[in-house]
Amino acid sequence: MKHESISTTILERARQGDGLAFSRIVDLYGGLVYHWCRQSGLSPEDTQDVGQQVFVSVLRCLKNFRRNKPRDSFRGWIRVITRSRIADHFRGNQGEPTDYVSKRPYELAQLVDDDTLGGIHEDKIILFEQAVRLMQTEFSDQDCEAFWGVVIDGIPAKDVSQNLEMSVNSVYIAKSRILRRLRIEFDGLLDD
Repeated sequence: MKHESISTTILERARQGDGLAFSRIVDLYGGLVYHWCRQSGLSPEDTQDVGQQVFVSVLRCLKNFRRNKPRDSFRGWIRVITRSRIADHFRGNQGEPTDYVSKRPYELAQLVDDDTLGGIHEDKIILFEQAVRLMQTEFSDQDCEAFWGVVIDGIPAKDVSQNLEMSVNSVYIAKSRILRRLRIEFDGLLDD
């Protein structure tokens, strides 16, 4: 019997209308959608409204998301939906989302311009920060600090180990354990 990852289950459950699974996706991506909206010049109030519209569109169109090509990503798909809803907001169109959300991911990837691709590193940091927060209770504070220092802040493992009074090997083990757990929990939702 083939073992399904937890995140596939999260995606499938969300596609089937499971509110808790969809909430997990919103918890993971809410900060990134907020970030994109604020970068586009929306006020905090408008950002909240557009963010809600984004997740209504995501929920409605979740069954359309597929990873057919290596470049396809859940983040890219949500990014295009967000850009579409931001554009709708600036045009004053608060009705139905544009038809971008119904396109397949490989078509959507072609709609994402170069400035979006330049922000991929920052996007990943935001996603990893939120993912670690969502899973923080599963790891010791020291392991989370080690992961945060090496992965999020980009501090060399040697310096992190000295700051936390742990061996360099322990820092690498903490990083590996947390990354493995995040990939299991959020496979397909966090891009590598």
